[in-house]
Amino acid sequence: MANRTRKNRNEFYLSDDEQYILEQKLKLSGMKSKAAFLRTMILYGEAKELMKEVWRTQKSMLLKQPLIKQ
Repeated sequence: MANRTRKNRNEFYLSDDEQYILEQKLKLSGMKSKAAFLRTMILYGEAKELMKEVWRTQKSMLLKQPLIKQ
């Protein structure tokens, strides 16, 4: 344990509903480690949703453009 790269421990409490949601999302992710899942969500979770919104906006804009004949 002396060679850990992650040395900062975090502890927090969840309601029963929050715990259930966390467990379901962990199962859906296919990840085995809750810690790895939480790290991924912290680092990339918001970015994924933002990218989905960018693609939705892009698709919407393209659908509104007139067809270009070549």
